[in-house]
Amino acid sequence: MSRHTLALALSTLLLGACATAPKTAPPRAGTSVSSSVGRTWDTAIQSLAERQIAIGSMDRVSGFMATAPVIVEHDARQLADCGSNRAGTIGSVPATDAIYNVSVRGDSSAAVVRVTAQYSARVQHETSVDRVMCASRGLFEDQLEAAIKTRAESPR
Repeated sequence: MSRHTLALALSTLLLGACATAPKTAPPRAGTSVSSSVGRTWDTAIQSLAERQIAIGSMDRVSGFMATAPVIVEHDARQLADCGSNRAGTIGSVPATDAIYNVSVRGDSSAAVVRVTAQYSARVQHETSVDRVMCASRGLFEDQLEAAIKTRAESPR
């Protein structure tokens, strides 16, 4: 093994040993909504629009929509865990970007809405920028599901 290969292998092991990955978020069950799947779907679209979150793709038949990438500007440290290292540099970096997925399933009398979030952070180094995947804390998802439920169940 060459000296360069050995040095690269050792530095990779040392860097990996110093960092801890973000905690993984538990799977989300979703929120039951006492309203039709159609009304819940329309409400989900309205709720994203009110938050100025653009939808990147959606398919009403499958009940799935994904947002375009969003810049996270507020409460970023509360929204996601981006991991940490011994120096604390990753842990002090807030999430910078997000993609939200919304799933609406059900029938003409009831629905289940489930929101998931995929957060990432850009970590600036002297000569490069790394992207770190973060684990959602579930705050945004809970708030959006509650807002969709409240609006979809309210009288027109």
